[in-house]
Amino acid sequence: MNSSCLLLVLTGPLQTAIGRTEVSICCPEVCRLGEILTIFLQQYPEAIRVLGLQHVNGQSLQQIPPGLLVLKDNTLLPGKPDTEIRATGRLTLMPMISGG
Repeated sequence: MNSSCLLLVLTGPLQTAIGRTEVSICCPEVCRLGEILTIFLQQYPEAIRVLGLQHVNGQSLQQIPPGLLVLKDNTLLPGKPDTEIRATGRLTLMPMISGG
């Protein structure tokens, strides 16, 4: 299985927690959104709390964190862990920002 690098663009509290505007992760050429997020969270565990998760186990998230929007090259993706993604271009991770 070939792997590729996918650019993740971070926004809001994710950008603050990681201290970077973007990161690159290696994943299979075709993979699922849950797998990509799991790889990201394993490499950057400080993002786990930001996304409202307790911990990350296994190969793929079973549920996308509530309030997380994911865009692929500026197109909103379905918030489902089994959404298939080709590891080209970039994904933008936009956690919901709340406040008053």
